Amino acid sequence: MIHYDGHLSWKQYLPKKPIKWGIKLWCLCDSRTGYCVAFIVYTGAAGNGDVTLDLGYKVVMKLMTKYLLRHHHVYADNYFTSVHLAEDLLQADTYMCGTTRSTRKEFPKTLALAYVPQGQSVKWTREDSSVMVCKWHDKRDICMIATNNAGDDEDVQVRRNRQQVVLSTPTCVRDYNQMMGGVDRLDQYWSYYNVGRSGRRWWKYLFWGIFNIGVINAFILWKLANQPLPRNKRKFALKAFKLKLVHSFMDNFDSGRAIRAPPAVEKLVAAYTVSDDIIQDHPLVRFEGRKRVCQMCAHHKRKTSAGRFVETSFGCLKCKAYLCKVGICFRQFHAE
Repeated sequence: MIHYDGHLSWKQYLPKKPIKWGIKLWCLCDSRTGYCVAFIVYTGAAGNGDVTLDLGYKVVMKLMTKYLLRHHHVYADNYFTSVHLAEDLLQADTYMCGTTRSTRKEFPKTLALAYVPQGQSVKWTREDSSVMVCKWHDKRDICMIATNNAGDDEDVQVRRNRQQVVLSTPTCVRDYNQMMGGVDRLDQYWSYYNVGRSGRRWWKYLFWGIFNIGVINAFILWKLANQPLPRNKRKFALKAFKLKLVHSFMDNFDSGRAIRAPPAVEKLVAAYTVSDDIIQDHPLVRFEGRKRVCQMCAHHKRKTSAGRFVETSFGCLKCKAYLCKVGICFRQFHAE
């Protein structure tokens, strides 16, 4: 979710998310590193789409368009998963595993109504396909759907009431806990040192969101390309990578603007004379036009409290130099 509070017809509101208002992105990420492989900008319900298919099905199939028929494994939560999606992915040589909802249309009714004691599971497999649906009770009922797992049980030690207890757990739950989290890893990286500028245009927020994804992908690729990391860069975090990236962008930077040349000394015109007796034959005058940087203050790197160079309208008419009226600049300039 890209935070945006302005006016936008397809802006989304998710009250249970940390970012409640903004532009919604559907992302396909690597489960181990969080590398964003593809994303879709959600602009609202499509008017000419197939109404028989839910949004989760459409999102997964669109994100996986270029990656079907390659025996990939897709892990998704219960918003996206369904028996129909699992079967269609399996026909495209793509496997799926994830939590699901017992209220789905294709979910077996007998399994939805079945009572499962704690630590036990009930499984259902469709005869004409390899789709396995599992209902397991831990602290509550958890429904799983998988095409890459037979749903075998294994004993896992868990801590309950300050004691170690052996709990029978389906292997699909173990795989889901290990592999699910690629999008969460991307969101975690995104929350660190976010790059962007505020404005009124929604497309600027979208641009900076896509830019952040590109920077995170570059950081992940850098870490993978430099494994194992050198000893002096084992603590090389995302902040250091972004700073190094900024410095590389700024190297030999040229804004393309023409540098304004300083005023020609022969065009300096004195508005009036302040004093003639400070330095002989070097009158202190006030020049016409806007203020300029004092030459002595710039030479000695003296600045104002705001960190800017000292500017003045006064100077020496004979030397054609801007010098501070108050202070030692006028005398020091002629002494040197």
